[in-house]
Amino acid sequence: MATKINLLFVDDEEKFLEATTKRLEARDQQRNPNAPECSQCGNSMRQRKSIKGEFWGCSAYPDCKGTRPISPPNPPTPPNRQ
Repeated sequence: MATKINLLFVDDEEKFLEATTKRLEARDQQRNPNAPECSQCGNSMRQRKSIKGEFWGCSAYPDCKGTRPISPPNPPTPPNRQ
């Protein structure tokens, strides 16, 4: 019976490690080289989504709750007409 328990534990551990690996890979894909620095703690920020829209949130959340709005891209300037 002890063998079955150990095998179950190993199976659960492997699933846990697989899920953790996938979560870390997804987190790495969220990293943006153009991300701003958090003004509260200095860590890089990640682009997040909420009901109110997208925003920058600190990568150290929940320890740091720093946020900032995502500034809209600059609209193209119209050509000069004379």
